[in-house]
Amino acid sequence: MNNITVYSDFIEDAKNPKWIVINNIDWYHEVIYISSELEYKDENIINFHFEDYAVSVLLSDLLINKYMPNHVGISLKKIKERVIETGININYIENINVRVVDFKEVINMNLINRRNL
Repeated sequence: MNNITVYSDFIEDAKNPKWIVINNIDWYHEVIYISSELEYKDENIINFHFEDYAVSVLLSDLLINKYMPNHVGISLKKIKERVIETGININYIENINVRVVDFKEVINMNLINRRNL
């Protein structure tokens, strides 16, 4: 099971989520799906661990699955290929980091696609 933490900063006391950090990645899967209604640990951005071995998820790594509404897929296959290309052992990667703005964009695209079907 993946552990998920959302790191947020605060602007005028309003929470502003920035990063979704997922750890305990099972690299044998090609895709993992994260629910938009996920339960997660909430952290302040000042606790973000920049020194961890992590890889950022690109917008092009995020997937829509019409059979899984309210979920965003993450192509572990594409991420793994990118990491291996750099010469890093995939097992060293502790976290994958998803920008919240990218996650929301894909969720919104999924909603639009469902309405147009």
